[in-house]
Amino acid sequence: MIFGHKQKNHVARYLCNHWMQYERDFDTLHPAEVLNAKYLFMGLQKLDPEERLYLAAQYRTARGKKYTDGEIATIKGIPVEDHRTTRNDIQEKLQAALVALHEVLEGGEP
Repeated sequence: MIFGHKQKNHVARYLCNHWMQYERDFDTLHPAEVLNAKYLFMGLQKLDPEERLYLAAQYRTARGKKYTDGEIATIKGIPVEDHRTTRNDIQEKLQAALVALHEVLEGGEP
């Protein structure tokens, strides 16, 4: 994983976008993707239950298709920009947790 990417919360977004694949196909994933799945699941544990549910509503859906920001905003009855702000804040928190996990797992200090 590339933690120094120019895009904000790049790793958190990448992992969230693959959440369903990691759960559904865990036994057949390539080793690098197994590691990514482990990072995601450990990182999600650092979030509050409400924050995990918020992300899950968009990325971990029963139909296996990621909802758009507009669809989630409509479901929640909030403006799209409010949804994006909340989602970005949670992904920022997840990104920080992932960076800290990476530093610990690589032998450094968080």
